[in-house]
Amino acid sequence: MSHHSSDERLVQFIREHHPSPPSPKENIEDTLIAQIETEAQPTNVTPFPRRRYQGWVFGSAIAASVLLLFTSVRFLQPSSLSPQETAELEAFLIENWEAVTMADPAETSWFIPEQPKSSNRR
Repeated sequence: MSHHSSDERLVQFIREHHPSPPSPKENIEDTLIAQIETEAQPTNVTPFPRRRYQGWVFGSAIAASVLLLFTSVRFLQPSSLSPQETAELEAFLIENWEAVTMADPAETSWFIPEQPKSSNRR
């Protein structure tokens, strides 16, 4: 670890002028505990009211949630498609796939600039 000359001067200054810690007071812990014990306890604090129906309310809410979950899963299942609907869906998907994958030449013709027709060809 290297020190610069200014650091050495600062370290020397701090060593010479450091403050001395205060002397510890005797029985400070006992004094502190006695002071805490003499403080008045709050008398107007009321405990949080416990209600008797909290247990069955939470239990009923959980049971209703579970019942709702299972019934919604049953109702949200897709119904099976008829063969005609399946064929229509397959045709629709194929048509869309072909429209996306195969570019229409009319749409890309604007990329190619038209060449002027010259009559001076030899």
